Amino acid sequence: MVTRVVNKRKEKGTKYIGRGSPFGNPYIIGPDGTRADVIRKHIEWLNEWIKNKKEIVIWGYSNKWVVDHLRELKGEILECFCDPLSCHGDYLAELVENLED
Repeated sequence: MVTRVVNKRKEKGTKYIGRGSPFGNPYIIGPDGTRADVIRKHIEWLNEWIKNKKEIVIWGYSNKWVVDHLRELKGEILECFCDPLSCHGDYLAELVENLED
């Protein structure tokens, strides 16, 4: 099953990855920029651990923890309030689908 992102209000049997979950985006639309800005910042934040092994914790969200737990999302339907708009979950799904088995 392919990992994908859906709107929290539309499907059941999904894994919540929005704000308040450990997989949530610590960057907020408005204070931290536009939707595109916060998604870009989220990608850069995760890549700090993936590429440089630099752990960054923001509001209790750890980039190391997220990357270390990506396998938990494999094959899941990821839910967030963003869908159908661009979402940090799109990058999480991409990372998960590229994990080696």
